Amino acid sequence: MKPSLLLLSFLMLAAGPALAADATKTNPKAVAMPSPGYPAELTDTGKAGVAVMEFVVKADGSVGDIVVKSADHPAFGAAATEVLGQWKFEPGTRNGEPADMKVSLPMKFTPPVEQLINAAFKRKVFLKLTEPALSQKDYGKKLKVKKNAAPEYPRQLRGKAVDAKVEVQFVVAPDGTTVNPKIVGDVRKEFVTPSINAVVKTIYEPPVKDGKPVYVEMSRTLKFSEPLPDIGGNFGGRSGGRQGGEGGGGGDYD
Repeated sequence: MKPSLLLLSFLMLAAGPALAADATKTNPKAVAMPSPGYPAELTDTGKAGVAVMEFVVKADGSVGDIVVKSADHPAFGAAATEVLGQWKFEPGTRNGEPADMKVSLPMKFTPPVEQLINAAFKRKVFLKLTEPALSQKDYGKKLKVKKNAAPEYPRQLRGKAVDAKVEVQFVVAPDGTTVNPKIVGDVRKEFVTPSINAVVKTIYEPPVKDGKPVYVEMSRTLKFSEPLPDIGGNFGGRSGGRQGGEGGGGGDYD
């Protein structure tokens, strides 16, 4: 999570209009501002929020008197407090002398994309494997799909006749669910979410080799074509396009 560049381009806007109007005063200049990490206790909750912080930039350039004015979650306030103590400034001045100056600053927290996906599906989609995944070749046979999910054509592209092919690499877990999906190559952003959704919603027959549950690397190519309008002029039944079979490790779902 990074502090807003607009707010930090100068923090002292929050210190009051008199500061900018008084020619005998100069604003502190940021020297080091490490970003706060997303709170560990909120991992996979998908929760975003803001902590409004008040602090003093001291005459020696350090930060002190840190106060959480408000926070959407206590963890945001704690993370902001911890990182603010590491910030360093070239101090502001009054009448040419370094001086303490109070600042009020909102700090925004957004969870990592992987955690947002984990939260949306209410399971660990992105995780560290407990053992290496087998390649399709090493697994030695084709994995069967128990429940397929077709990709949905992006609503924001309807009417623009944009077609696409998206390759997604992923791992089939011992329980048949898919984990660690990764888009291959450059893809229009509108196709990223529906591609990930289709892969994550698809369930395979649990992979077993030599009587032992295993992880298996897979690849799936998704084809997107705009759904045809129905007679009434509304977009009709095809979601992500025609759906076909999957071969080898790089199945083609039309």
